[in-house]
Amino acid sequence: MAIEQLKVHEIVKHSVSKSVDIPEFQREFMWDPQQVKLLAESLYRDYPIGSFLLWDSSDYQEARVAQGAKASQWIVDGQQRTTALSLLLGQKPYWWDSAKTWNKALKRYDVMANVLSESKDDRIEFALANPIR
Repeated sequence: MAIEQLKVHEIVKHSVSKSVDIPEFQREFMWDPQQVKLLAESLYRDYPIGSFLLWDSSDYQEARVAQGAKASQWIVDGQQRTTALSLLLGQKPYWWDSAKTWNKALKRYDVMANVLSESKDDRIEFALANPIR
């Protein structure tokens, strides 16, 4: 079992490039916009966002993935965070079927950062562009 540290943009790149996928038993993206906002705040504050568990599925010829193709690794734990990171960076993950629903999700999960805030502790304020949906 190998442990590897990746940057956020690398995680998103893997989700877009088909090198990782989600297995059929994985639930769909369920996070609400507030959870995505909190993930953005955690990244900004340099809080840990947890580990991701990937399963090497290359040895399983009968393995089926969400899109019917075979990726080398399955995301067993971390799919919600990976999808949320993809939303934050505006990159559609490989397993997200419809471009139309992706574009709707981008609007729903749009997280804004107020970088001009005059907060005493130099914190950036995060808010949802469309908080009621």
